[in-house]
Amino acid sequence: MDVVRSIEAFCLQIPRETPYLGPLEAGLQPSARGLYVRPGNRTYYSVHDHSVLIKMTTQDGAVGWASASARWRPGSSRPSSRNWRSP
Repeated sequence: MDVVRSIEAFCLQIPRETPYLGPLEAGLQPSARGLYVRPGNRTYYSVHDHSVLIKMTTQDGAVGWASASARWRPGSSRPSSRNWRSP
């Protein structure tokens, strides 16, 4: 069995023309980081799509890729990427 030599995470932020769940309510402005809270459910959203690409390389040089996308929330990808890097 081949052994994993490295795992790399690439966080992507892709701008959206229309925010998730449609245009923003009147008077609602995203923060400098592109975040806003919908008044109906008090949930954080982003004006971007967020994805994480994972590249795994084995000691023999084989490369595998994985991806994940999710709605943004504070700190959502940071703990997950730490777990992927830990044995």
